[in-house]
Amino acid sequence: MKKILLLITSVFLLSCFSYSVSAQEKKEVQLKATAMAKDRGANANIKMARPTKDVKMAEPEKSRGYCCPTFVNHTGYYVDMYIDGNYYGTLYPYGTYEVCVFPGYTKIYCETTGGSLYWKSDGDCNTSFFYHLNY
Repeated sequence: MKKILLLITSVFLLSCFSYSVSAQEKKEVQLKATAMAKDRGANANIKMARPTKDVKMAEPEKSRGYCCPTFVNHTGYYVDMYIDGNYYGTLYPYGTYEVCVFPGYTKIYCETTGGSLYWKSDGDCNTSFFYHLNY
């Protein structure tokens, strides 16, 4: 009986330790808004803009996994999200949105739907990123 109780306690403590280690991999990134230049040309941060008609995308390549950065909007604006230059959705005011990316990503870029403010940052799939969009 003592061996079973010791085994159960060991498994419980090991699972608690592994949970705390995985929780340390999360990275909170506070991004400050930058005003968009009035006389800008084509935006180099956007490769595929928000579609205005139906677009059928190719199926993603087989990969070992994916990562899901989380966006937290602390502003009153609707914000378009771009990952590696590709449109991934619109974040509503004061909302939170998780985007799953295959097979990884290196840069994020967010812009208000009216084009007055933007945010950008680097990222990777080795860490769980939470991007906080602030004024």
